[in-house]
Amino acid sequence: AENPAAVNGAVNGAKKYSEEDCQALRELDDEIPDVKSSSSDIFGKKAAAYSEGYAATAKKVKDKKLKKALTTLAGFYDDLSDVDNIADALATTVKGGKAYIKANATWAKAAALAG
Repeated sequence: AENPAAVNGAVNGAKKYSEEDCQALRELDDEIPDVKSSSSDIFGKKAAAYSEGYAATAKKVKDKKLKKALTTLAGFYDDLSDVDNIADALATTVKGGKAYIKANATWAKAAALAG
């Protein structure tokens, strides 16, 4: 059943996104390539896959703030894709952490609205 509070992407006065933007967000997982890796770490090949997925989704999105957030996330994961050890991953995370947190909050709110 449809959540009556979420009609047309609005929750308690939250920003409304176009159906196209919502659809792009719902397809984000499809944009992230499968990566075969023996590691559970989120750097290297896995980060490159996340970067590719966020970048592809950003290209589909019209909302400027959401597009910027997705582009920021793509850039963050691109930076992580260049490292091959936990120390460098930590340094990259610290360097991009503030922008990542802000972008992730924007993306998460939009994704929740997109269903």
